[in-house]
Amino acid sequence: MNKFAFFLVGFCACLECGWAYGLKHADTPLGWALTILCVVACFFLLMQAFKLLPASICYTLFVGIGTALIVIAEIAHTLFNGGEVNFLRIFFVTLLVTGVIGLKNSKSEQKNG
Repeated sequence: MNKFAFFLVGFCACLECGWAYGLKHADTPLGWALTILCVVACFFLLMQAFKLLPASICYTLFVGIGTALIVIAEIAHTLFNGGEVNFLRIFFVTLLVTGVIGLKNSKSEQKNG
């Protein structure tokens, strides 16, 4: 499978975190402009990745990596503000990341159709 496509999916997941953060915290025109830019860039690049990878793998990686990154950012935010971390949540994020890595490294490659 195309390594560039996996890079695109990972980059799109990072952009997803950017626009998710922006949807929650944007309160200035610049903040909203950056949020919209992240949304447009994210989905444009994701469409390019869909051309190179099977949809099942591409979408699963995008959602899994994006979810893991957002949860990690929330945990860091909680720790930074003196809150307590839910270890069960960390376990399930670790399980999610393990599944994403397993999917990426699985031997059953499908041809693009």
